[in-house]
Amino acid sequence: MKMNNENCTVCGEYLIAGSIIDEKIICHECLTEEQQGLMNSLNKSDVSHVDGYFSLTEEQRNLFLTVYKKHLSGMGTVMRQNFMPQQIKEVKYDDTEKTVNVYFESDWFHYASDNTWY
Repeated sequence: MKMNNENCTVCGEYLIAGSIIDEKIICHECLTEEQQGLMNSLNKSDVSHVDGYFSLTEEQRNLFLTVYKKHLSGMGTVMRQNFMPQQIKEVKYDDTEKTVNVYFESDWFHYASDNTWY
C-alpha cells in the first residue's frame, strides 16, 4: 500500500505524514487515540484465551495485566503489533523467580512484581 496524497482512513483529514497499520492509512492523532483506547480497555476478557491464564491466582492475573499494559505502552506502533493479545500463547507463574512468564509467538518475558519485565 502506497501513501502519497492520501487522507486518514479514520478521520478523513489530508495526510502530510502518517502510518500504514493493518492496511489502514492513519494520521498520528488517530493512531494515538486508538492506542490509548486499547490500553485503557484491555482487560481479562482480551487474554482469557491464553493457555495457563486461569491457572494463575487473582493476584498473579492482576500482575500480568498491569505489567502487560505497561509493556505494550513502551513499544512502538509497529513492534506492538507482534505483542497484541492474540499473539500471547501461554502464561505461567514461576515460583523461583516470582514472575509471570508470558510466551508470545516470537518471544517471551518475565513480568515481575515490581511492574517491570525482562
